[in-house]
Amino acid sequence: MDTAIGVSTHMGWACVAAVLLDAGRPGRVRTFRLETGDPRQPDSIEPYHAAAGYRGATRVRPPPDPERVVRAGLGKQRRHTALHLARLLGELNDWPRPARAALFVGRGREATTLERVLSSHAQIHVAEGNAVRESIRQALTDRDIPLWEVDRRDLPREVEARLALDPDTADADLRALRPDNGGSWRQEERHCALAAWLAAASR
Repeated sequence: MDTAIGVSTHMGWACVAAVLLDAGRPGRVRTFRLETGDPRQPDSIEPYHAAAGYRGATRVRPPPDPERVVRAGLGKQRRHTALHLARLLGELNDWPRPARAALFVGRGREATTLERVLSSHAQIHVAEGNAVRESIRQALTDRDIPLWEVDRRDLPREVEARLALDPDTADADLRALRPDNGGSWRQEERHCALAAWLAAASR
């Protein structure tokens, strides 16, 4: 039996599905909300927004040293992510150690300089998404969990190529499951579970 996890990121948190596979097919699933920032420290959730002079949706005076704000916020974000990933893995300690993880990639291209990032709200959001994914990558690397990255749009093609299954069949297999820890089982969680299944198959 093997365990794999799939991760879909947001600002300040990530949706995670862990799958226990038996003979390469998912038998059990658990879902989690992985916190990647601390609401009491807004720069740990939105370091680029903080550096650009946003407090929530409100514009305030930008800080005099935005690079320092970003650097400090990213450090907090990565520490917070590592702490909460450790807690999540602790909730899986009755399963085999995760052998593989899947991470959904972003689609936006980040500007090449911080100045250009902070001058565009769209770019700020691209940078925030990249930062959360990087914090997840680092936390998994530090735990020696190999990572496979995938575009969500490629899931049907990957199912056919890696699992030799029709995508509808794979979806039906997952729909028949329910998280045994009482977690949510919406489409995003099922996509994470499918990515985890694919990650295990890609070993």
